[in-house]
Amino acid sequence: MGCALNFPTKSSLEYLASRYPPSLNVKQVGEITSGSVDAIRNALSRGCYPIPSFKIGRKRVFRLVDVAAYLDQQFAATNSPTTSGPHRLPAQPQGDR
Repeated sequence: MGCALNFPTKSSLEYLASRYPPSLNVKQVGEITSGSVDAIRNALSRGCYPIPSFKIGRKRVFRLVDVAAYLDQQFAATNSPTTSGPHRLPAQPQGDR
């Protein structure tokens, strides 16, 4: 019997919303993006983490819609025709030798 891969047909937001609350902490964002909590915190402190966040009291919070949008953006970037496959220059015409 063959092994079939079942990919979700839902959007990233629908898929994540079925598993996570509307606001996420750093640990949850790490689970979703496969990033370590320390790496996320370091990027946040340098001001270069790509997903927007804000603070409520002392707690760092991410909106689920922003995390889903980031995932969709990354998926589109890695599956675009300009980034997939070998990069080759068009063949140059060879003159008579």
